[in-house]
Amino acid sequence: MSNHQSGRMNKMENLRIELFSDLIDHVQALMVADYGMSEDAGEQVGVSIVEFLSAHWAGIVLTIPRDYKFQLAKRDLEMYYSHKGDFTATALKWGLTERGARKVIERVVKRIIQKNQGRLFDDDPVRN
Repeated sequence: MSNHQSGRMNKMENLRIELFSDLIDHVQALMVADYGMSEDAGEQVGVSIVEFLSAHWAGIVLTIPRDYKFQLAKRDLEMYYSHKGDFTATALKWGLTERGARKVIERVVKRIIQKNQGRLFDDDPVRN
């Protein structure tokens, strides 16, 4: 293997490690904040997801589009549309804590506003 190929492999390996580490950290933070899990349990959920991705999607080259942040989970949208202003009822219906239900609804509202308004000072059509 040439140095050029080796360098590219190291870069890809580093990107993969960074992606998986970010994913574990993000899942852990969500599990702790939204579902009241311990940090260890939240980390284990993140590790489990990374292991699943590694096993089931190994060898696939994937491009993640820039507008991924506007793609809302089906459950989150269903929760948003079924929400009638009572966070306690929404939390009970969806098996969440009241704080978790509030965060989901707030996240959906923010994403809908961002998607509908766009950016005021960003003229880059790729980012809009």
